[in-house]
Amino acid sequence: MDPEIKADSVEGVLVQALKIEEYGKTFFTIMAKTAPDKESARIFKQLAAEEAGHINLIRHNLAGRVTLDLSSPSIEPEKVFLPSMDEMAGKSVAEVLEHAIKLEERIISVYRRGLTLAADTKTSEMILNLVEFESRHREMLTNQLIGLVLNGKRDAPAFMPAPAPSV
Repeated sequence: MDPEIKADSVEGVLVQALKIEEYGKTFFTIMAKTAPDKESARIFKQLAAEEAGHINLIRHNLAGRVTLDLSSPSIEPEKVFLPSMDEMAGKSVAEVLEHAIKLEERIISVYRRGLTLAADTKTSEMILNLVEFESRHREMLTNQLIGLVLNGKRDAPAFMPAPAPSV
């Protein structure tokens, strides 16, 4: 993070959110390409597209407010929370869905912290909208997981490794 950006500022929170959103877009894109069933692939493809929109929204909000180069992906995932894509290879659909749900919970937590720091209405409304989007993502993923469990497919075939998408 740029030394001028304080982690406890709304800008610091948005930079952290940007990193998680970029990881999420990459994660969902890869999972969409490697999902063993059509419904999971459809959900992951939709989530990847929505995360791309969130990335653009955050970059637009940060433009002129921070000195980071926001024109290219900057993302080094949070080592403590976000596993590498290789670590997801071989996981069951349920395990991948559980990870995706945790990812959504993590970004919701970051956005909620941003809400407490936002000083202007425009930024507060943007963050609130993002919380609502991510909450719907979590619900969609949870419903897919519940459906797998109820249909006895919790241990459905594993995801295969795939190359990272070109940026």
